Amino acid sequence: MTPLMSRIRNLFAEDVKPKTITPHARGYGRKDIFGQCDRNKESLREWRNIFLRGGMVTEAIKCYALSVFSPGWRIEGENEASVKIGEDFVEETELDVHGPQAITDALWSGDAFQEIARGSGLRSDEIVAIIPRPSETFEIMTDESGLIRAYRQRKKDILFDTEYINLEKHEIFHFNIDTIGGSPYGISLIQTAIDDIKRDCWVAEAITEGIKRHGTPKYHIRVGQEGENIPTDVMTL
Repeated sequence: MTPLMSRIRNLFAEDVKPKTITPHARGYGRKDIFGQCDRNKESLREWRNIFLRGGMVTEAIKCYALSVFSPGWRIEGENEASVKIGEDFVEETELDVHGPQAITDALWSGDAFQEIARGSGLRSDEIVAIIPRPSETFEIMTDESGLIRAYRQRKKDILFDTEYINLEKHEIFHFNIDTIGGSPYGISLIQTAIDDIKRDCWVAEAITEGIKRHGTPKYHIRVGQEGENIPTDVMTL
């Protein structure tokens, strides 16, 4: 079952009562090779910065959404009236834009969070917009068994002064591509490759610094044997 279908199924599975529990994610550990690399504010800021300035990493992540949506898509069904309703909904909520956004957010941060906004007045019960929100500001609220019960977004986070916006499950579209057992959060593509990314950066920086200090690389070529008199025409080739 895909993560998306699992989320949809959970919306109607409030009577599920698992017997097992899931541990909560711990904080960020040592930042060495294969050190602990959990999802938290610090790591999410780092992953976001890598995505925004990562060059090849950025392009690799963007390729996923492009490969899914570039061929085009359409809504099909036997009932033309229902298809028209679906097409109008897609156009009004701009799902053709937010779909690729969800894939990109899920890849760099592990999870995409988009608010399901309803209208006002006569349209208070209708979904009128899907609004992408910054993934690093969201937290998933689970019970002891690991079932998702709600979400909350950090509205203010200054030292010990933190304010949250509490959200019900039906108010958020939560999407991830890959997960690991025991965690409600998805797996970031950057998170899984963070050690390789940092090593590549260290090597590139070292080479750049070396060139800046010593100029262009020098080539040392040895001709003939020690004490041998090399003809001038050979030395000036």
